[in-house]
Amino acid sequence: RDEREGAALEAGGAGEAEPSRMSDIFSLIGTAFLWIYWPSFNGATAGVASTDQQLTTVNTVLALCGSAVATFLVSVLLNGKINTVDVQNAALAGGVAIGASSNLRVSPGAALAVGVAAALISTCGFNRLQGFVEAKLGLHDSCGIHNLHGMPALFGSLVVTVAVAVKSTQG
Repeated sequence: RDEREGAALEAGGAGEAEPSRMSDIFSLIGTAFLWIYWPSFNGATAGVASTDQQLTTVNTVLALCGSAVATFLVSVLLNGKINTVDVQNAALAGGVAIGASSNLRVSPGAALAVGVAAALISTCGFNRLQGFVEAKLGLHDSCGIHNLHGMPALFGSLVVTVAVAVKSTQG
């Protein structure tokens, strides 16, 4: 045991579980597969052999690109280095956030912006909010569901609301 884990156990805590290098490697491989196939998850919801399916796929790829780039930048800003947990999770946040609105007529820039914002929300959640929620509320999110799926999905719901409101005002 390292000193930090030993001190936590002596203080009555469960200790902080540090992932192994091999666990991180396999998790990053899983992230890569999800990143590659996420557009097909969203594209499957659009009509078959229609332009909606192409639009959905392109919007999802752009949102994922935005979230991947932003994750690396925000992770460095918050941690002084790239945090593996951020990359494993927040790089996928764009796919979650754009999911509900991916077949709407949003511009490529808007799809990128959704991805960037989702990565910012998710990375900040992993680095700032998760510790607060655990310390103050006693809730431990061991899989990061709240930060990868919960908050980006809520943000995505707001995007849908705005996109539909703009479309309805334009006729």
